[in-house]
Amino acid sequence: MKTGLSLTEMAAKVEAQIASKHDYVVNSSAVEMTDAGDELRVYTNDEVLQLGITETMHRQLAQATGIHGQYYKKMQESAPHLIAVNVNHWLRQQGDRTHVLRTMGNQARAFLGGGYEIIDHDQVLMALMTELEKFNGDLEILSTEVTDSKLYIKLAFPQIEGEVRKGDIIRSGATIYNSEIGEGGLNVYPANFRLICTNGMTRMEQGERLTVRHSGSKIRDIGEILSRERANAKLEHFVENFTVAHDEAAFQRTLAQMRNSTERPIEVSAEELLNRAKKHFGLTLAEQK
Repeated sequence: MKTGLSLTEMAAKVEAQIASKHDYVVNSSAVEMTDAGDELRVYTNDEVLQLGITETMHRQLAQATGIHGQYYKKMQESAPHLIAVNVNHWLRQQGDRTHVLRTMGNQARAFLGGGYEIIDHDQVLMALMTELEKFNGDLEILSTEVTDSKLYIKLAFPQIEGEVRKGDIIRSGATIYNSEIGEGGLNVYPANFRLICTNGMTRMEQGERLTVRHSGSKIRDIGEILSRERANAKLEHFVENFTVAHDEAAFQRTLAQMRNSTERPIEVSAEELLNRAKKHFGLTLAEQK
């Protein structure tokens, strides 16, 4: 059963966010937390920004300033005035260290290193849509999601499927993840969807992750750091990974391996199987019995 938005709805949602997104290259010394610990003042060349702080931003500020996560969380819950004292002290110590500050509306949503390279959701969708058009509609969108931290798409290719054994059908597919705020790279997971119930329910068996990282060289001019054009080469790599994910020859090799495994006898004793299960699942004596 499909869950989430259609690809068209997802693209519209992502497109609507573009106008409210702004990115800045800032030095540590230009960022200051207000006394209440819930807002930032950021001094750019043109203006002073007053921004709310998302939970991701809090977490990245803690990482950037070397404040232990548990201590930071404790200050948030019990002594928020101490957050500003700690964050501002350690930011000042860093001086001219470069960061990429990502905002949406009046919220600071990411505080990333100067080596971060932007691959935004709209760029991913544009590259993906071009590839999907080649299927002439012969694909199945299983689920989609756009949250504050990620874009997620799960899809299957009905024309690439086969039987492991009678009635045991698997279908080729892929899952795609991207984060705009440093919560992971642009990932493609080749996947097989296996029919496990007569009502059409499937189980996803995910393959090895193919990743395009957002990190790049820190030795760049300030103007280059926020250049979306630099993502083009990485998006080409993403398309290559997506092509691998729906390669029919690779699927047929996987299918052959699965067919062979169904014919291979289990050559271990029941006692050995029990010992392995005990170690793998951490079974108690009563559960073993």
